[in-house]
Amino acid sequence: MYQIVSHRQNLSYLKQKLSLPKISLNMKFIYYFVILTAVNLTLTSSVCYGQTKNIIPKLDWLKGKWQLIQNPNSFEEWIRIDSSELQGKSYTIKCSDTIFHETIKISQLQTDYWYIPSVTDQNNGQPVYFKLVNHTDTSLLFNNPNHDFPQFIQYNYHAPDTLKASISGKRNGLTKTINFIFIRKE
Repeated sequence: MYQIVSHRQNLSYLKQKLSLPKISLNMKFIYYFVILTAVNLTLTSSVCYGQTKNIIPKLDWLKGKWQLIQNPNSFEEWIRIDSSELQGKSYTIKCSDTIFHETIKISQLQTDYWYIPSVTDQNNGQPVYFKLVNHTDTSLLFNNPNHDFPQFIQYNYHAPDTLKASISGKRNGLTKTINFIFIRKE
């Protein structure tokens, strides 16, 4: 059977067990402050375990004009709009005509970063949102598990002038990856 005791009884029990010497009121305050701080830090760290602080991804390596190695008439271009947004476009030049494939934004919305492509003849022209789920100084990985294909979009920068992009995910029950290798033109 549990016994209900007052805080005062608990404190005197702790003092007896810990055999604390008689201390002044200021020392008691410091002692309890240290104990409460240690308990608070322990509880806080256990609640936050596994959570990471939102770190702003480095995006400037993506800026510029990139030429697709597999098709030298196809390009992807990125410009910085402000500290939290890049805008991009992919296009192909054919017989002096420019054929746009998609417009893209990488933008911070609230606390997260998003890759937001818009393709005229897909999704009724509406943008699709892919959340940034992992990044390093030279890579970005975006995910939208609810999109038909792709579910993942990844960029890896290889200094000084190579960019590997890939789209991947499940399509018709099969895992598929398509790679795009770019070289910097501007």
